[in-house]
Formats: sequence, C-alpha cells, structure tokens
Amino acid sequence: SIIKFTGTGVAGSVSHGLTQKPDFIIAKNIDGTANDWPVHHSSLTNDTYTMYLDGNALAAAETLIWPSASTDSLINVGSGAIINENTKSTILFAWHDVPGLQKFGSYEGTELSDPEGAFIYCGFRPAWIMAKNMDAAEDWYIWDNKRDGYNPTYQYLEANDYTAENSTTSDAIIDILSNGFKIRVQYAPNNANTYVYAAFAEQPMNGFYGAQSNAR
Repeated sequence: SIIKFTGTGVAGSVSHGLTQKPDFIIAKNIDGTANDWPVHHSSLTNDTYTMYLDGNALAAAETLIWPSASTDSLINVGSGAIINENTKSTILFAWHDVPGLQKFGSYEGTELSDPEGAFIYCGFRPAWIMAKNMDAAEDWYIWDNKRDGYNPTYQYLEANDYTAENSTTSDAIIDILSNGFKIRVQYAPNNANTYVYAAFAEQPMNGFYGAQSNAR
C-alpha cells in the first residue's frame, strides 16, 4: 500500500488499506523540512522502534514517529515533523507478509562462515533482499538476482550510501536459494546480532500453488 497524507503536527492515525497489520513501513516527508526515511519493521522488539533507511544506526524508540503499534486497518503516526509536519505531505509505503510473494522477518547472525552461516527460510526463491542489523550500527544491504545472476552473490548496494555497488568477492556474500538465502561470511551481515530483512519472490505465484522454484 502507498499512502499520501497531509501532516497535522498532532499524533493520529492513517488508514493503510491492507488486509492485515503491516510488517514493514517506510515513511518520507516529501515537501517539509525533514529529509529522513524512518522505517518500522514487525520484527523490531518494540512497537516504537525506528531505523532510518538513509542511516546505519541501530533501532531506537521514536515515539514521535511511531507512538504505538499499527493495527489491521491503521498506521499510528506520532506528532514529530519527520513524519507528521503540519500542512506538509508524507508518503507511507506499507507491506505485510504474503506467502509465496514477500516475507519480512529476522534472523540471528552466527559469526560463522559457510557452511555454518545463517540460513533464512522464505518459502520462495528471492529476487530482491534487504537486511539491516537492528542491534548495532551497520549498513542496509541490498542484493538481487540480476547483477551477479549466480551464486555466490557478491554485488550489493547499501540503501544508506550513495556510492557505487560493491563488486569485491569477499564482502557480504550470500547464496540466493530456491527457498530463501544463506549468508556465506562470518562478519556483516552475519555478526552476532539480530537482523531484520525484507525479501520479494522471483516467481511470486509459485508459493500460492504449492510449486517449487527451480533449484539454484
């Protein structure tokens, strides 16, 4: 769901139009003074926890942004100018889990390299993945199935960084598998912390009909 609303400077709520509570929300004030991209993820351990897509900080409570948990019909927004500046427009992007299409969850880093690196089950072969350490300052890693096109997958972008994509063969290496993805390094994004992730399927309809993606 993509929602545009006009801020009031007063805490309130916005209808999201989804069939259930959102698992992943990104907000952007589009014509006010705030330049941040606040994010909430259902795997964060507090309803008010926020991370910023344009920064690498760990999750922290931000009641002026997310004052309380969203519901099956509403996203609750705080009074802060970052998300609710009076008379200024904000865009909310909101998703929830859909089997076979998209998944939003968390995993625990192992600090072990392949084959003991973290494996994240999605129930489909991902086409696009983003992960962020919620417990420590670390970048937002983004992988996809197009740039390398094979395993191991080396090339990644960082949502919080404007520099060119990584093309080394030693950093943040993963395998994109038929049912999820696997971290192949023993450091970021596999430190001994909790990571939240978003994953979108390569063949979205497969999960709905019980078919399996081609192995990779």
